[in-house]
Amino acid sequence: MIRSLRAVLDGRGFIEVQTPLLVPGTFPDRGIEPVRAGADYLVSSTEYQLKRLYAEGIPAAYTLGANFRAGDRGRWHNPEFTMLEWGRAGATMPEVEAEAEALVQAAGAAAGVPVPKVWARVTVRTLIRQTFGVGIGDWRELGKIPGPLSHDADAHMSWLIDAALSSLDREVPTWVVGWPAQMTASAGLDPADPTTTLRSEIFWRGLELADGFPFCNDADWQRERTRSENAAREQGGQAKVMEDHRFLDAVANLPIGAGMAMGVDRLCAALLNAGSLAEVMTFAWDDR
Repeated sequence: MIRSLRAVLDGRGFIEVQTPLLVPGTFPDRGIEPVRAGADYLVSSTEYQLKRLYAEGIPAAYTLGANFRAGDRGRWHNPEFTMLEWGRAGATMPEVEAEAEALVQAAGAAAGVPVPKVWARVTVRTLIRQTFGVGIGDWRELGKIPGPLSHDADAHMSWLIDAALSSLDREVPTWVVGWPAQMTASAGLDPADPTTTLRSEIFWRGLELADGFPFCNDADWQRERTRSENAAREQGGQAKVMEDHRFLDAVANLPIGAGMAMGVDRLCAALLNAGSLAEVMTFAWDDR
């Protein structure tokens, strides 16, 4: 399956690159807890390193290797996991989505597992309305929907969206789009609706498999978004992280383009209908 993923991207003109596992700065996203390694961090995603390469003129590149996130442990989480991340200058989100579908189809063929040809598409707002019977104009209206985490607006939003996602048809791969802007620190805003981001995610068989969005080359917006997210981490009791200044310096030189990250372990688990990541990993966390 992994060979098939490489073959798809190699055949489309991408080059595979190796990026550092130890990085001096990392994501401030509140949903990601990085793994400290002395004064550095183990990389939680290669997004920043790949974007620096695109800013320097490499048109299409990908990484396929280990990523690390503290606290991500359970049936569908492992602190060390395999991620495929790719991006291309000049690409649109429909083109990146088509690449993602081709990757899933190729992995399915390698595993001898048929993948549906027709995929569904739904917005987060539509899922909320279908699940809770409440139309969402302003995302703050989510606070009116009761839930166990109503005391924390961000946690409450995540809980509601997770509950809505559980209603998706397990056997139909689905693109979920129109995500609230505050749920990611590096996805650009949708010009038609600045409260949401131009972000696409794949869900299939109860698992989130991939997440992608267009490149943001607004350096001022990216710096402000990074700092505000870091401040929110501190206010919420999480440790602030060191910012990746080389990435922030490169943002202004990013070309128009788009990229995506796909969890390889989860993709394998979905294709094989595994009951956990441990069933498809050579060495899961408790087997090290």
